[in-house]
Amino acid sequence: LVWLAARGRSVPWCTSVRPGPWPGMPPLTLLTVNPEATLEFQVSGSSGAVSSSRLRLSNTSAALVAYKVKSTAPKLFVIKPSTGSVRRGEAVEVQIVRKPAEGEVDTMASNAGRRPDRFLIQAAIVDTEEKKLLLHAAHRGKAQGAAKFWDGVPKDVLEEQQLEAVLVEGREGAGAPQGTSAEVDAAGSSDMAAAMAAAGMSAEGGRPMPKTVPKAKPVPPGGLPPPGGLGGGGGPPYTGGHGLPTNEDIDAIIGKLSLPGRAQTVGDTAGYAPPMEENYAQAPAPMPTREPLALKKKEVSRRKEDTVLQKHSRPVTFVTLDPTGKILYTCGKDKMVLGWTVPEGECVKVFEGHRGAVWACSVSHDGLYLLSCGADNMIMLWDVQSVRPLAEVQLPGVARYVEWAPASGMHGGSFRRCVACSNNFKDRPAAIALVDFWSQNGEPAGGRTLLTIEGPTLPSNATQVSWAGADGSAIASVHTEGAVYFWHSGTGAMLSKLEAHDGPCSMVSFPRDRSLMASCGRDDLTVKLWDLGTGQFFGQVKLLMGCKSDRPLNAVALRPSLSRSEVVAAMSGCPRGTCDALVGGGQDARDVALKGEGGDDQFEPIPLRMAAGADLAPWIVPGSEEPRGKGGGGHFGPIHTLAFSLDAGLCISAAEDGNIRIRDLTGPAQPDNGQGGGAPAMTAAQQQQQQQAAAAAQQR
Repeated sequence: LVWLAARGRSVPWCTSVRPGPWPGMPPLTLLTVNPEATLEFQVSGSSGAVSSSRLRLSNTSAALVAYKVKSTAPKLFVIKPSTGSVRRGEAVEVQIVRKPAEGEVDTMASNAGRRPDRFLIQAAIVDTEEKKLLLHAAHRGKAQGAAKFWDGVPKDVLEEQQLEAVLVEGREGAGAPQGTSAEVDAAGSSDMAAAMAAAGMSAEGGRPMPKTVPKAKPVPPGGLPPPGGLGGGGGPPYTGGHGLPTNEDIDAIIGKLSLPGRAQTVGDTAGYAPPMEENYAQAPAPMPTREPLALKKKEVSRRKEDTVLQKHSRPVTFVTLDPTGKILYTCGKDKMVLGWTVPEGECVKVFEGHRGAVWACSVSHDGLYLLSCGADNMIMLWDVQSVRPLAEVQLPGVARYVEWAPASGMHGGSFRRCVACSNNFKDRPAAIALVDFWSQNGEPAGGRTLLTIEGPTLPSNATQVSWAGADGSAIASVHTEGAVYFWHSGTGAMLSKLEAHDGPCSMVSFPRDRSLMASCGRDDLTVKLWDLGTGQFFGQVKLLMGCKSDRPLNAVALRPSLSRSEVVAAMSGCPRGTCDALVGGGQDARDVALKGEGGDDQFEPIPLRMAAGADLAPWIVPGSEEPRGKGGGGHFGPIHTLAFSLDAGLCISAAEDGNIRIRDLTGPAQPDNGQGGGAPAMTAAQQQQQQQAAAAAQQR
């Protein structure tokens, strides 16, 4: 058809159209596309004129369907919305505006030699909670959510259909020209409705908006309108057939009736009287002016941008730092363990070998060896320098957690031991295992199990196991019913049971000396700080302080240098003012994607400090007015794990979205007062009171 038109032949552009999908492409079964083969755009013959068309997508499937519309000429067409989702039985309309380049005369002849532009419609079923979460993030303006969703759709389930852009002659007075591309560009693709209004078009496929031009007076029997055109004044007559106004005349009238800087639209008639008998060659009456709005400048926060690490393709499950604090190890459901530089965020190590999701990892106290455990029931020992596996141990079920023994205590020194837990599987019960990976000559060897705690002694699956107590003589296990059990690491005997939370206990955390323990709950939304006492007398575990959050909590981390003397001083009325704990979590993907529960900051880490008395309170960066966890630019999925840097100056969080964020917790530079962490200087009386409280605690 284009070839015939270029040779002067009259071509029926709209009659010879393919009625179905593009040849060789499987039919689109999830969505019904209307129109199904072509989209018509009017060619006006003037410079920079725009035209529009509408595309209707109806969901004919029994599930939620995501769609995306692309063009072979993205600079020529504006598509809004270009991606989204359609619920079962519902439909959406996509607005497509064609805007030629500014200064280009858009005619049928100028487009005759071009290949027809095409549109590609892609559709995929949203069948997992993770996909719904990504679409929810895209709906809230995070483009990365849509990109990750479509990258994860397999090619064999992706449905596609092509449409062709067909150009038709603009009829006289039928809406062409319909605006200029400059007006559409000024409005921007983020607000298509405003761009259509500025171009003088309605939302019904590009027809001119009504009531923007005064109606013409009836033509007298002589066939000519009164002198001066529509107004009947002394202006020049119109140049159209029989003296009727042409499109250019109508544009001139709209320009005279419009307010300065924009086109007049429906309902925007306040401030002027419709001219009836005046001369159109004269300037219109001056418009009433409005006083400019007094804009209040918003205070700009001096908060530093987060460093975002994006190499995991699935949710991140655990993060930990090496003893130097310069290398961060992360693991996730993509079967990978990665090593990053801190704080730069450069990926420098990749550990591959697990055949399932990796749930936890741990670095030895000398930083030379790495342990990881996962859904393949395996604990793997890695050499950090060469990034190669040295040994592995298979547990009875899914290995949920692993941790090296501390450098000091009854399992420190030359021993290289770890503790791990596994879920029950078939007839094999849940278990806690103490494993030694070293031979007697001090070389890495195949791991041997030294101690096993299993049912019926172990009441249920443990989600975490950690070394507890200042001497490392006990093992703490976390269970979903809300209890924390303490076991003797030498004999496996149960020392005590702590009812920590009403509902599931998500995680526990310890400072460097392991004399304190923090726990967080998912159902009761609380975080608590416990005193583990000394030695093996864990039957005297005491609650020191706590607070309730506004969201379910999945993770908690304590400042590595936190000590019992600091807690006693804070409870005595002399808080230090540093960030002492981090908590995070958020609603599940099902609640967020389907119910829309939770605020915009639900997936932000919450920094806490020890307040005077027995409460944990939100911590605020010195020189700032908001808690560090508040504000945009965070995760768009529930937080799974948290960690402090060694100096507590960085907050490291990882979440369901697959990202790791490194956030600076330091405020503006302040004189060093010897307290660290940007804490305010204490007076002599406060220092004396803190020393007395610490001495009393030591005596007790």
